[in-house]
Amino acid sequence: MDSLSKDQITFLTKHNISLGVVFNAKGLRRNVWQSQMKSLDMRFAYGVTPCGKMGHTLRSRAGHCIQCDPSKIAYMNRHYEEGYVYVSISSKKNFLKIGCANNVQKRESGLNDLSYGGTNDWETIFSVKSKNAGKIEFDTHKKLSQFYFPVDYY
Repeated sequence: MDSLSKDQITFLTKHNISLGVVFNAKGLRRNVWQSQMKSLDMRFAYGVTPCGKMGHTLRSRAGHCIQCDPSKIAYMNRHYEEGYVYVSISSKKNFLKIGCANNVQKRESGLNDLSYGGTNDWETIFSVKSKNAGKIEFDTHKKLSQFYFPVDYY
């Protein structure tokens, strides 16, 4: 079994990534390691095809090089953080927004202060605390994608 290099371990430690969420994908095709990682609830892989930019072999489950773009770490970890999944509505625009936040009241205020979606009458009608708030938000967006209506706002 191939193991992580010293540089990879240093990188993972620096970014507070537990080895318990890192999958050895050595010798597996991308679709195979991604599928296995999803079923095992793993977040990051090593032993994958090197990235084109720097030759790194640590990737997110989506296949992004986390060494070239560490922001992908936060994105992946967000799926597994505890927080609130909320549903907010705008009566003026007849919009519905599903999101996640650590503080639902602050998020509602932020939506209104920013005039998110071009409106400032956002009201949270439902929220629930969850261990995987980001994942629930993402999965819900995916299931409701046929109803998605993009809007520009400033």
